[in-house]
Order: sequence, then structure tokens, then C-alpha cells
Amino acid sequence: MSDEGSIIAALNLGTAKAAVENTKGSPLEQVLTIQVNKIVGRLHASLDKYNVDASGALKRDTTATDVTISGNVVSVGISSLDYWKYVNYGVNGTLINNGAPTHGSTGSTWQQFEQYISKWITDKGITPEDGNDDRAYKSLNYAIRQSITKFGQKPRPFFDDVVNKALVEELRVPIENILKRSMEIIIVKKWQ
Repeated sequence: MSDEGSIIAALNLGTAKAAVENTKGSPLEQVLTIQVNKIVGRLHASLDKYNVDASGALKRDTTATDVTISGNVVSVGISSLDYWKYVNYGVNGTLINNGAPTHGSTGSTWQQFEQYISKWITDKGITPEDGNDDRAYKSLNYAIRQSITKFGQKPRPFFDDVVNKALVEELRVPIENILKRSMEIIIVKKWQ
């Protein structure tokens, strides 16, 4: 029997109110926690599929939030580093439009961009062809930043491959079994 099945089987159907109480361990909270943790696992696998997490930070910081129940609204989320959207949707360059939506300002300066690329070079274990000195690394860093600025980055839809309409339908069944009524599931993607 699945984890959700065990929780549903253990329910005292005479106390439907207990199923949706906003308390730690309520059946609804348990099912949602199981489901969201499965989604997080799929997101981690999708990051691996696209090989886009050089430092491991995106995977490490993509986690489930606590379940909250307020009136008729039940919320649970997945949090991640702000740059998930640039990986998932790509980035437009000055010469090439990769179809990326406008996400607003990154808030990064050219110097911060240089630091991000330096860390990425280190995380990827890349060594400049023209030497291993500081000047060679700065030159490589500059070339990468120029390339991203001009050509952008193609999308690697690790998030959209997992969080989509099919997921909504998959989530609906165990949740409706707990609530014993139909419900609407809304996925909200916060950009900023």
C-alpha cells in the first residue's frame, strides 16, 4: 500500500474535520507533505537530467515548505534559489532571443556577474586553455560573460518538466480522497 493509501486507510471518516485541521500530523498535511516531497525529488532528478547544477546549490535549496491551512485554502510550496527561473526559462541575449520571458532585473552588477561566473568555472572544474594563472581565469570569465550577454542561455526546463497540468491531475486524487469532495488545485509560480 502506498504512503497515501496508508494515511487514507487510517482515517476515521466520521471526523472529516480532523482530516483538514491545521495541526501537525493531520491526514491532509501528511498527504500533502508526501506529495510535495515526491515533487521535490522529481525536480532534483530533472536538474540532474539537464546537468545544470554545477555547485549543487540549486538542488540543495529546492525544498518543500510547510503545509498551511487557512479556511478553505490549503497551501504548500516549493522554494528554491532565485535563479531557478533563468535556468528553467533561459535568458535572452542581445543578439539571440531564446524565448525567455522578462523576469525583471536580476539586481546583479557586472562585478557580481563576474563573481557568479568565477564560482561556476570553479564548480565545473574548468581550466583555461591558455594557462592556469589569474589573468587566464579573468580572460575566460570575461569571454563567458560576453557570450551570455550576446547569446543568452537556452532554457533547460527542469521545473516545467515536473510541475505541469499532469501533476495537477496526479495530486488531485489523493487530496480528494482525504477531503471526500472535489477541489481546485492552482499552481502559482512566483517570479520575484
